[in-house]
Amino acid sequence: MAPTVSLPWNVAMSRHSIRFGAFASQADAAPLVRAAQDAGMVVMNHTGGASVPSSSSVTIDDVLALGCDIIGHANGGTTSLPDDALPRLFEAPGVIQLVQAGNLRSSLAILALARERDALDRIVFATDTPTGTGVMPLGMLKTIAELASLGRLSATDAIACATGNNARVLRRDEGILEVGRPADFALLQAPLGGVASEPLAAIERGDLPSVTGVVIDGALRALRSRNTPAPARLAERTR
Repeated sequence: MAPTVSLPWNVAMSRHSIRFGAFASQADAAPLVRAAQDAGMVVMNHTGGASVPSSSSVTIDDVLALGCDIIGHANGGTTSLPDDALPRLFEAPGVIQLVQAGNLRSSLAILALARERDALDRIVFATDTPTGTGVMPLGMLKTIAELASLGRLSATDAIACATGNNARVLRRDEGILEVGRPADFALLQAPLGGVASEPLAAIERGDLPSVTGVVIDGALRALRSRNTPAPARLAERTR
């Protein structure tokens, strides 16, 4: 019988974001970024084209000058950086965030660069929703499945980009399955009727896995999800 995979639940993304200030050039905000970091804040910047009227775009030169902890939606929010700027993302100190509400082509190019540099530990997944793009309840699972299947990532690496890598940069205890950390995780199964017989294989072929249970603080809080596909095998409460 196919095993159930445990997925650390999505880490809440609390952050302070540099994006639409009263700066002719976003790079001019660099002193404020340093001050925020010195005060213990995790700072993220907007990346790419302007998102609201009268705001300015954030170029790769701005990103490098700002030196934030998180290069927010590096694949575009929603307009992406030029292709020749993408290698320079790895010159910045922060982690590189790839989002659902961005440019998929750019995400795949950045993932390829990360693999070449053995730098998947610098990649984090997010959704950048709700925004003008909309609301996506399964946004993280969809991002994991898309980037694993199209970006030649193992399902386990994709899950790590969505959970443990986020936990590290956000200084959270959640997001990693390890003794002494919060027991927060989801139970996954392969979807009923799919080609894959287990959830990791389903993710690697681009199918959404079925969430069959959610454990928070070591206690079972929910069983089968109403949003994910029907599971090949249900989780059961035994006591």
